[in-house]
Amino acid sequence: MTILQKKYSDEFKLSTVKMIVDQRLNAKQISQDMDIPYGTLKAWIGHYKRDGANRFQHDNTQDKFRILQKQYQIVVQERDILKKALGIFSNTKQTNTSL
Repeated sequence: MTILQKKYSDEFKLSTVKMIVDQRLNAKQISQDMDIPYGTLKAWIGHYKRDGANRFQHDNTQDKFRILQKQYQIVVQERDILKKALGIFSNTKQTNTSL
């Protein structure tokens, strides 16, 4: 069984944490209401208290780099498959079909 891990945007994390901290809301209740694991929400709050809003405001360079790496790997695999196919088709014997 595969457990899918939800991805939350930095904006969502920051707005949720600020709502809890600024309005002094119950994190446990917000966790249930918004279907966010309580441990995840507590971690966000801890990061916010320790690092401030900067923790959730980073450029997406690392994310973009990971995406480009995956796309590159796919392109390399496709190229290798095409090379093998070209080798297979170019090595087949040409039979004379003239009568």
